[in-house]
Amino acid sequence: MAVGRVPVNATKFEMPFSLTKLMPRKEPYTVSCSATYRGDQKYIINTSLSYLPNPVSGSITRLDARTGGLWTKPFDAEHTAGYTPVFPLGFYSSFDDYLARDLSILDDLKARG
Repeated sequence: MAVGRVPVNATKFEMPFSLTKLMPRKEPYTVSCSATYRGDQKYIINTSLSYLPNPVSGSITRLDARTGGLWTKPFDAEHTAGYTPVFPLGFYSSFDDYLARDLSILDDLKARG
């Protein structure tokens, strides 16, 4: 639970709270947010939060709803450093041998995030 003051007309205002007590499961959690303005105006909104268990094979890709970025990690996440950003990009194999001439293009894209 988080309690605090939010400025009027604020957008994308963050109020940190801990999710450490949540356990991964297939059913989404219900998250509620309530606000009171000048003591008599009350607002309540509910949403779903998915916290899925790690798969036994394959990899995990998640969408960061705040930034729109994609993140991935291998299924054996306990042996890795967690999520890394993904830049979804594809090439046609017959694209005038574009990649065949210089594979460092892929390394450059990876370095840019």
